[in-house]
Amino acid sequence: GNRPGTGRGLIVIQTNATSSFHVSFSQTDALPIRGSDVPSLRFVVGKRQNSMTSVGLGNPYVKKEPIDFTRQSDALLTSNPEKS
Repeated sequence: GNRPGTGRGLIVIQTNATSSFHVSFSQTDALPIRGSDVPSLRFVVGKRQNSMTSVGLGNPYVKKEPIDFTRQSDALLTSNPEKS
C-alpha cells in the first residue's frame, strides 16, 4: 500500500544565506524543537563563522557534540550563486 517504509531520500536546499542556518528533522510537528525532549536530527551549515558544517542528534546536540562535522569548502556557505 501507501504506507511509509524504511528507505532513502534526498533533500536539496539552495540558499543565499550569509550566516549559518539549521535544518531539523523530527517525527512530530511539535514546535519548538529547541530545548525540548523531542528527538531530532539537525544539520547546521556555516557554523562558527562559516568554518564548519555539522550533523547531530537533538537541539542543542546531545552533550553539545555533533555526530560528525566537516570543514570542506564545498559544505560551507558560499557567495557564488552557481554553488549556493
